[in-house]
Amino acid sequence: MLKIPPRFFSVYSTLIHILASFLCSSDVRGDFPATRFDLGTLTLSSLKLLGDAHLNNGTIKLTRELSVPTSTAGKALYGKPVKFRHPETKSPASFTTYFSFSVTNLNPSSIGGGLAFVISPDEEYLGSAGGFLGLTEESGSGSGFVAVEFDTLMDVQFKDVNGNHVGLDLNAVVSAAVADLGNVDIDLKSGNAVNSWISYDGSGRVLTVYVSYSNVKPKSPILSVPLDLDRYVSDSMFVGFSGSTQGSTEIHSIDWWSFSSSFDTSESPPPMSNSPPPSSPSSTSITPSVSTVRKKTADPSSSCRNKLCKKSPAAVAGVVTAGAFFLALFAGVIIWVYSKKIKYNQKSESFASEIMKSPREFTYKELKLATDSFSSSRVIGNGAFGTVYKGILPDSGEIIAIKRYWVWGLYREGKLLTAVDERLSEFNQEEMNRVLMVGLACSQPDPVTRPTMRSVVQILVGEADVPEVPIAKPSSSMSFSTSELLLTLQDSVSDCNEVLAPISTTSSSSEHDIFIVGKDRSV
Repeated sequence: MLKIPPRFFSVYSTLIHILASFLCSSDVRGDFPATRFDLGTLTLSSLKLLGDAHLNNGTIKLTRELSVPTSTAGKALYGKPVKFRHPETKSPASFTTYFSFSVTNLNPSSIGGGLAFVISPDEEYLGSAGGFLGLTEESGSGSGFVAVEFDTLMDVQFKDVNGNHVGLDLNAVVSAAVADLGNVDIDLKSGNAVNSWISYDGSGRVLTVYVSYSNVKPKSPILSVPLDLDRYVSDSMFVGFSGSTQGSTEIHSIDWWSFSSSFDTSESPPPMSNSPPPSSPSSTSITPSVSTVRKKTADPSSSCRNKLCKKSPAAVAGVVTAGAFFLALFAGVIIWVYSKKIKYNQKSESFASEIMKSPREFTYKELKLATDSFSSSRVIGNGAFGTVYKGILPDSGEIIAIKRYWVWGLYREGKLLTAVDERLSEFNQEEMNRVLMVGLACSQPDPVTRPTMRSVVQILVGEADVPEVPIAKPSSSMSFSTSELLLTLQDSVSDCNEVLAPISTTSSSSEHDIFIVGKDRSV
């Protein structure tokens, strides 16, 4: 009979809770997985480019750089369909997207056109240029769509409020809701990078749009609209951007884009009576305030969150018994393997505890010199959170052990909090997540994308949201000017060191790794 050491009781209990959570919250037939991606993980093969749309140095260009005024259109879509409506319940998905874009011009006096974030049922369709933004034909025909437009030209035909506005388009370019971007001091034709956050709450059925020059999300939306999204989308749709020129030389660029969507596991909320009609709506002005969202009515049947609880008792018992058996077998194997490993590595474990008792800061140059440029010949161990190197301090000859973290990898796997020092047994997870996210934002290779000291302080005290950080670490080959580097390098590096100091770590401005260093008494 397998005896479970006391130290593994918590591990075994955790595995049991995982199985219980799975049985209580999963659909045995398989729920639709969440969709998540960003521009840093996309390639040319994962994008659908139509018309004038093309990739240029990691940037999506919707229109081409032409010195002669013209009217053209382009569309760039994520190549795979995204689930926007549940095929059974017909409830809409929740989604959020963040993107940074700019409207530049070879001839500032030649204006006209715009761009839009679009949800489209067809990945091959491209509408007319000009004020139609590539969304629909001049005749009004074309596939249905949901779009948030950023228009640079006032067109009376489409009831535009001015030539600098954001609007919600539902199957037509006559916007259902409009807001003047001048209210938040945004000028689309300035050539500056503009950041936008668009979110849809599938439970509350509200679409919100935020716009800012800063990469920190504003507290108030410029547009907040009640919307029954399921009335305008099919089960699967395509997401991306569409843009056009209207007798101008405007260039519409998407510099960054991230998107995520998922379904609420509870029952679908009742439709809201004040949602826009599915036909071409009339234009209305929306003030930048958050609309009141009606709460869902409690449904006794909603406690059954999956199909398993609707099965017969025998089926439930069979699934539970089989799951418990395989979980127990898996846990037993893990416990046996780790028991052997712990007995064999008691000396190393003692050594590791000594390391954690005496953290000390070193410069990256010192660590590189001590490990012979992190030579493979100096590797003395590998763990779940990094590689351990043997280091020899040149000034004293003291032998140390250096553990190299890979925090970006943990963030990409959704395990960011596992990077926290194990000695911190109690901490506020939200505050720690802010600290680590700020550290990642500060360690990006391009200094222009790093937050300023003021932004860091605002984020850490909870006055501002955490900035968007790509899933994958951006390439260090990204180009930026020397002047930009000189303007931001000092703030970014000092900000990172100041943020990371409380967790006894050292950040390298050249490789952006985190190191834990301790004395080596056994090598």
